[in-house]
Amino acid sequence: MAKIALAEPKAGVALELCDGVGCVPGPPMAPVKLQPAGTTVEPIIEETGVFTLVGDGISGWRADFVGGQSMVGYRLTDTVGGVVAEGAIDVDWVRVGGTERCGGPREADIELPS
Repeated sequence: MAKIALAEPKAGVALELCDGVGCVPGPPMAPVKLQPAGTTVEPIIEETGVFTLVGDGISGWRADFVGGQSMVGYRLTDTVGGVVAEGAIDVDWVRVGGTERCGGPREADIELPS
């Protein structure tokens, strides 16, 4: 899980994220409905690598990432969809459980320019 805050808290902004170098920020990934066995239809989803994102520009956000890459892309938009800020930022993930050998849950504190 990542805790995300703006350098200068700001009301009325929405955050989109993505996980990894060269990714395109977007809304969290939609849950995928499993297809019945034997079908060939594949669900289409935009893969941002983010499966939960809650919060706001004042108190910050919490996000869960599928992979937790060392680079996170972001886009902040205003209430009419105009881009306020966007870019990519290095993330320093810290393991908070498990073992060095097997891994475990990780957390990061991310501060975005606003």
